[in-house]
Amino acid sequence: LVVLEDAGHFTFSNMCLLVDLLGLTIEDFDDGCGDANVDSAVAHRIINRYATAFFQHTIAGRGDFATWLTPGATPPPGLTRFDAR
Repeated sequence: LVVLEDAGHFTFSNMCLLVDLLGLTIEDFDDGCGDANVDSAVAHRIINRYATAFFQHTIAGRGDFATWLTPGATPPPGLTRFDAR
C-alpha cells in the first residue's frame, strides 16, 4: 500500500493533464488536480517507482527489487506511508 500526501482521486490518472487539453475547468476535477494537491508529475514518478518494483519482484522474480518493498523501509519524500504486505 502506497499512500501519497495530498493526493486525490484523479492524481493517479492522466485526467489532470487532460483538463487543460480538453478545455475543462479544474473545478470539475478538483479531487486530485487542484493547487492543494501533489503535482501529478511527482505523483506519477512515485507510483511508477513502486509499481515497477512490485511487478519486477512479484512477476519477474527479480530479488534485487525486494529492498524497495521491504516493510519499515524509509519512504521517499511525498509518501505518507508505505506498507509492504
